[in-house]
Amino acid sequence: MHDVNSVMLWIHPPLAVAAHLLVLFCLYPSFSRDRRVRWLPLAAWLAVLAGLVSGMIWAQLAWESYWSWDPKEIVTLVLFLGVSAHAFFYYRLPKENEFGQPRAVRILAVVNCVLVAATLLSGLILKGLHSYI
Repeated sequence: MHDVNSVMLWIHPPLAVAAHLLVLFCLYPSFSRDRRVRWLPLAAWLAVLAGLVSGMIWAQLAWESYWSWDPKEIVTLVLFLGVSAHAFFYYRLPKENEFGQPRAVRILAVVNCVLVAATLLSGLILKGLHSYI
């Protein structure tokens, strides 16, 4: 092990928590017509990207590798792809139903919430670099 206790300890975990919260908050604009929260999917995408990149930087400092295909890294990558799809469809598909958003947007918002739970639980359940037990 190298520098696990680097300055990234104070950057990456708070970014990851903020990203997870923003992904959960994306349920609201996905099921409503409230235009005041149109920024949430983009903010969630940026936060997940920042969490992923900061984690890669920290991994390079700690383990001398940007990516290790650890279960938590894989689930986080899938979450990033899901959040990317959600943001893309949220801003690109026409709003044409009583919920304000197409079904694909609503489904992706729910799937992303499940992926947040999977990301949080992966460190407890699966063996890897991010195992907490």
